Amino acid sequence: MKNRGMAHLIIILFILWSRSLFGNDIVLGISSVPNNLSPFHSTDSNSQNINRILHKSLIDLDRNMNFVCVLCESYKEIKEKDQYKISFKLKKGLQFWDGSAVDAKSIKDSVSYFQNEDIKSVFRFAFGKIKSVKVVSSYEFEFIYDRFELDHLSNLVLLKIIKMDHDQKTTQGIGDYRLERTNELTIELKSKTRPNLIFKVVRDETTMALKLIKNEIDISLGSISPRKINWILKEYPAIKKWENQSSNFVYLNPNHQSDALKDINVRKALSLLIPRRDILKYKLKGTAIMAHSIFSQSFKDIYIDFDIDQYDKARAMKLIKASGYKHEGGYLIKNGKKLELNWIVSNNKKTLEIVNVIKNSFEEAHIKINLNILEWGNFMRRYKQGQFDLVMAQWVGFTGPDILKFVFHSDMISPKGGNRGRYLNAKVDELLDNALETYNGQKRNVIFKEVLKTVNQDYAYINLWHPSVVWLARSCINSVKPYPNGSFLALSEIEKVNCKQ
Repeated sequence: MKNRGMAHLIIILFILWSRSLFGNDIVLGISSVPNNLSPFHSTDSNSQNINRILHKSLIDLDRNMNFVCVLCESYKEIKEKDQYKISFKLKKGLQFWDGSAVDAKSIKDSVSYFQNEDIKSVFRFAFGKIKSVKVVSSYEFEFIYDRFELDHLSNLVLLKIIKMDHDQKTTQGIGDYRLERTNELTIELKSKTRPNLIFKVVRDETTMALKLIKNEIDISLGSISPRKINWILKEYPAIKKWENQSSNFVYLNPNHQSDALKDINVRKALSLLIPRRDILKYKLKGTAIMAHSIFSQSFKDIYIDFDIDQYDKARAMKLIKASGYKHEGGYLIKNGKKLELNWIVSNNKKTLEIVNVIKNSFEEAHIKINLNILEWGNFMRRYKQGQFDLVMAQWVGFTGPDILKFVFHSDMISPKGGNRGRYLNAKVDELLDNALETYNGQKRNVIFKEVLKTVNQDYAYINLWHPSVVWLARSCINSVKPYPNGSFLALSEIEKVNCKQ
């Protein structure tokens, strides 16, 4: 017995030693603390992404930004006279982490948790649109709505299927991982079948780079500047880059109620004065691609290869002069007023670098730019209130064409929606309203492409670029391709092979 006990101790010590040497756990660096790991209250990207692997949804987005079944075998949208419903077939054999079975009633219960006023989920308004859940059989059910809306499917990505204890404080998920422990700077997830994941919060990009170089983290999921990424890859060949085109969109937003920017010639001239190629090459170091529209190639069903404006100062000046502006005293003057624009920007160092490049190009064309650098809260307040002529902004996290109404319809002028540039076009409104009445997805996409064509011709936005999703990893981690939206679902594919400390 004594020898057997000693043998067990040796085995345990060997496992602990080999674990520390080869690092079976995978350590991931993130740039910010998740604000809330509850599936009911997670709003920032890190919280939502960690919840993606803790609490699975019925459907999620794949690498083509299409909806695919995660917990279901199939789903079908059904539009009837007085209602719209989504019919699901649930996968069999699913279990919560406590071993209990997942069935159609589990789905109905999950919807009720998200709708529960006492729980106060931040998503309860979205799921309040589900009028009822009809259980057809143990593995078949229907979500019933009053009417069809574009965001019903995309909202379901946020509907995590969970089991709650009677006190409604403890949740069981179906994910590959469960939350093992967490503190201010570390979140540890445990898996039954895969390497455990340990998230380390590293706010400073230089510290993130050093921890990666010193093997203190295995993968960096955080924000590292393009310049520093290039330096790491050049100096440390044992570190590799995983990259994919992002679904995010960076744009210049003109205020369409501004006296100068009401003129499409001026908006187009500004676009022609932006040295996009130089910015992508020298500032972004190839970690972005120029945008043809709000949708990158990641959106296979809606992407259009529109022309991209190249830098052309001569053509820009012709457009401005065609609108009645003349050179006087080093400025462009029309009706006694300078072509002068107020540009608000947040005090983010990386953003400011690029804004200043574009600002200098505008000023070389004799357009006066008043740059107002603001802390984030004040910047967003003024942006939403329309107190600007120009803003460089970014849309992140959108899942498809449902964003078009939110940002371009006249009913969605901020603060009601995301139309912060006060863009008005009756044709666009009509097209978007028609899309809401068009159930067939292919026919809807034809309408959406017409919307994209119109807003591009109008310079509703001045398209800039789509940033890449870039993750850096040690070479002993098997390569994966990030999702366009940065989803942590890709982490379920990673493995660690003989990583030495």
